[in-house]
Amino acid sequence: MNQAKILVVEDEPVVGHDLRSRLEAMGHTVTAVVVSGEEALLEAEKGRPDLVLLDIAIKGTLTGPEAAEAIRTRLGIPVVFVAGHADPERLDRVRPTTPLGCLLEPFTDREIEMAVDMARYVSWIVSDRQRAEEALQESERRYRLLVETAAEGIAVAQGDRLVFVNDMAEHISGWTKDALLSRPFLEFVHPEDRDGVARRHLARLKGETLPRRNRYRLLRPDGSTTWVEANGVLIDWEGQPASLNLFTDITDRVSDEQALRESQSRYHQLFANMKSGVVIFAAQDNGDRFVITDVNQAGERIGNFDKDEVIGRSVPEVFPGIETWGLLEVFRRVWRTGAPERLPVSRYMDDRLDLWVENYIYRLPSGELVAVYDDVTERARAEAALRASRREWEQIFEAIGHPTLILDPEHGLVNANRAAL
Repeated sequence: MNQAKILVVEDEPVVGHDLRSRLEAMGHTVTAVVVSGEEALLEAEKGRPDLVLLDIAIKGTLTGPEAAEAIRTRLGIPVVFVAGHADPERLDRVRPTTPLGCLLEPFTDREIEMAVDMARYVSWIVSDRQRAEEALQESERRYRLLVETAAEGIAVAQGDRLVFVNDMAEHISGWTKDALLSRPFLEFVHPEDRDGVARRHLARLKGETLPRRNRYRLLRPDGSTTWVEANGVLIDWEGQPASLNLFTDITDRVSDEQALRESQSRYHQLFANMKSGVVIFAAQDNGDRFVITDVNQAGERIGNFDKDEVIGRSVPEVFPGIETWGLLEVFRRVWRTGAPERLPVSRYMDDRLDLWVENYIYRLPSGELVAVYDDVTERARAEAALRASRREWEQIFEAIGHPTLILDPEHGLVNANRAAL
C-alpha cells in the first residue's frame, strides 16, 4: 500500500527510537514519538496521522486503552497496540477500544509492515462503510425532508390500510396521522366514490395498467368534502406490493369548473334562444377573410340555411352580396380597431335572399367577430307602404279644386291645399 504517516506512542525511549528508525526505513513518515496518552491525543489531533502505534502499557493519566479509545472516537484514526507480551487479561481490557492489531515484542520488520498494511486496509474498509452509511443516512434525511415538506399529500396504501402519510396528507384530509393510519382508508373517501377508489387500488396492486390520475372526494372530520386529484403508482413497501399516491386539493378548481360549466350553459341557452340572429366569425389572413364558426337558431332562420352547411365556410360563400353591401368592410374595420359598429337598416340581396337587415358588429377578446342582426323586412315594407300611401294622399289633397283645410280637434290649422292659399 502507499506509504503512511504514523504517530508512535512509546514511553521507553529506546523502543520508540527503534520504531521510528524501522518505520522510516520502510518509507513511512513518523509524525512524532510521544511518551504519554495526553501527548498522543494532542499530537494526533495536530498531525492527523494515518495510523497510531501505541504502547499498551504507557504510564500517565490516560492509560493506553483510554488514549486509543479517545483517538478512535474523536478523530477516527486507527490504532495498533504494541505490547511486551501477550497478557490475556490486558488484551481483554483493550478489546472494547476496537484496535486494528497488536504487535508483540520482539517483532520483525515484516510483522511491522504487515500490521501497518492490515490496519490501514481494515481502516479503509471501515471508513468506506461509514461513508456509505453516512451517505445513506443523508439520503434518507433528504428524502424525509422532501416528503414532509412536499406541496402534495403523500400516502402509501397496502391492503385496506394506509401505512404512511406525510404532513400535507394530514392537512388536506383534515385528519391526524394517527387517525389516517388506524382505520381502513375507504372510510375517508366519500361513499359515492368508494367503489371506484377500491377498484383502482386493487387493480393497481395486481399490476394492471391504469390511468395515473383520477379525482374523488375525501370526507373531512366535520362531514364536509374535499376534492382531490390523485396520481398513483405501484411500489414495493417492506417486501409487499403497495400503491404510492400523491394527491392535491382541487376543491377550488372543481368549484371554478362547475361555475364555468353553468356560465357556459347559460350562454348557450341565451345564444340558442335569442330572437336576433347571431353569427360568430374567425378572422383569417390578418383580418382580411372571415370564416363562420357558429350560428344560433335565429341566424339559421333569418339566413335561410342549416348551421352544418355553413360552418367553416367564408362569409362571401354564404352571403355573395356582402362585399357590395358594405358589411365586409365593416368586419375588417371592427377587427382592426376593436371598436363596435352598427350598420343601419339596409337591404341585402343575392340569388337566395332579399331582406332588410339591421346589423351590430363587435370583436371578442379572442379576436373573433360577432354579428348580431335582425330581419326588419316586414317593418321596412310597412314603412315603405305607409310612405307611398302618404304620397298618394298628398297628391289627392293638392288636386282638390276648392279650398280645403284640415283642422285639429281644437280647430287649429293642420294643413291646407293650394286652392286654400
